Amino acid sequence: MANALPDESNWFFITGCQRSGTTMMRLVLECHSGITCFDETRSYRALTTREHDGPAATGLVGFKIPRLAEQLDQPHAFDLGLDNAPQGFYRGQNALFLVRDYRDVVASMLKLKGAKTWLEQWAIPILQHKMANELRFANRWKDEMALCERAGSLPMFGALYWAYKNDALLRYARRGLPVLPVQYEALVTDPRGELERICRFLGVPFEEALLDHPGHAHGELFASGLTVGNTDPRRKIDAASVGQWKEWLSPEDLRMASAIAGPIESRLARLLRGTPATRPMPTPAATRPQEQPSTRTNPEA
Repeated sequence: MANALPDESNWFFITGCQRSGTTMMRLVLECHSGITCFDETRSYRALTTREHDGPAATGLVGFKIPRLAEQLDQPHAFDLGLDNAPQGFYRGQNALFLVRDYRDVVASMLKLKGAKTWLEQWAIPILQHKMANELRFANRWKDEMALCERAGSLPMFGALYWAYKNDALLRYARRGLPVLPVQYEALVTDPRGELERICRFLGVPFEEALLDHPGHAHGELFASGLTVGNTDPRRKIDAASVGQWKEWLSPEDLRMASAIAGPIESRLARLLRGTPATRPMPTPAATRPQEQPSTRTNPEA
C-alpha cells in the first residue's frame, strides 16, 4: 500500500555529484529520530507521484537526488536513463550539497565497475546527451567537452562530470538558495562537528545515533546488503578513501583532469572558506525559485 508524502515544508534534499558521499549522508541522517530519508530507488518516484512504498514518513523527510543535483532551480528536470523525472519538485527547501575532492571522485568512478566503469556506463553518455540536447549545457561546456573528446581520457571526462555538477552549487550560492555545502573530507574526519552543523542547518537537535549508522537498520538495500552505488551500510564513517586518487590517477591523468576541474575547484574553495561553522536554519521559501526559461532543444528528451 502506498503512503502519501508529508507536506512539502517538511522536505529537504541530499545532493551533489555522484561518488561524493550522498549515500553515506542518507544512511547517517535516517538514524535521527526526527528524520526519514529516501535513497534513489524511492526518491525520484516519490517526488513525481507524491507517494512512496516505504514506511510511513514522519518528521523531516530527506530525498537523496544526485542525478538532479544541478537542476534544483530549473523548471524542467531530466537525466538520461531516469524515466519520469519529477518536475517542479524543489520549492526553496533546505538542501545539503556534498562536495568532494574531484580527484577522489574520479578515482571512485573508475573503481565502480561492472562490464564497464561508471564513467563509461553513465558519465560519458550523460555528457554526450546533454551536449546534443541541452543548449544551456552545450554553450557552457562545449570547450571542455571538446578537450575531453580530443584527449579520449576517462579521468578527463570524470573531471567534466564533477565540474558541471559542482558548478551548480556556485549558482545556488549566488542566488541565495538555502543550500548548505558539506565537504566529504570534513564529514569523515570530524563527523561529530559536521553533523552538529548539519543538524543546526536542518533545525533538529543533534543525536548520538548519527555516529553509529552501522548499528541501525536501513531500507533500500539490494540482496547483497549494499545500497545504490555499492555503499556498505555496515561500514562506519572513516577517512580511508580520502586520497585514494594516488593509487588510480597518473601524473598525466591529473594534469588533464585539472585542466577541466581546476577553475571550478578554485571557486568552490573560496565558497567553502566562507561557509560559517554555524548557520541558522533559513526560513523555507513560500514559493519555488523563479523559473528560468527552458533552453532544451528537445523538450521531450
